[in-house]
Amino acid sequence: MYLFLAALAMLFVSSMLGYVLVRWSKTITRYDPTDPQRIIQEPTAPAFGTLEFPLLGLLLSTAIILASSVTMHLAIKNVQLERQKKFRASLIATLVLSILFCIVQTPCMVSLLSAHDAGNINNTMYGIVFFLVLIHALHVLGGIIPLAVTTYKAGQHRYDHEHYGPVKFVGMYWHFLDGVWLFMFAVLLVVR
Repeated sequence: MYLFLAALAMLFVSSMLGYVLVRWSKTITRYDPTDPQRIIQEPTAPAFGTLEFPLLGLLLSTAIILASSVTMHLAIKNVQLERQKKFRASLIATLVLSILFCIVQTPCMVSLLSAHDAGNINNTMYGIVFFLVLIHALHVLGGIIPLAVTTYKAGQHRYDHEHYGPVKFVGMYWHFLDGVWLFMFAVLLVVR
């Protein structure tokens, strides 16, 4: 699990570093959509502070993913203390919050994609931000599957204070995604 999270950390850190480098570059280079052989260099990246993000949706997403991290932490603590009913309730709450996160992210991503398709100088940056948010959302969707399996198995009383390794691993992944989201959100707010 540690190696898996380290690999994901490299993916997210390199993606965010790429965003920052493109954002601070003097020119934006992209392929001409009408002629893939032709490269276009736009004069400068948009001025800082000019990118507009769906802030309300992103703030709501942040609150939801923080809450899901808390409920996941409670699930681990409850299984360690043999509070089976609270353990299962915490896992179910985490699962519901993770699905809600994806639902809230959908209009945010549509907004970013619309800004990307607008065709102004900022469209390249919106495309990069869309890609970053999409990568995170896909990892959340990927995390929902083992979370759902773990929740199902918890309903069958497969975990207790001695055997809860899968719950711990799902929790590690979930806290990792929470940290990645907070880091991404902070970078996007500061370097917009």
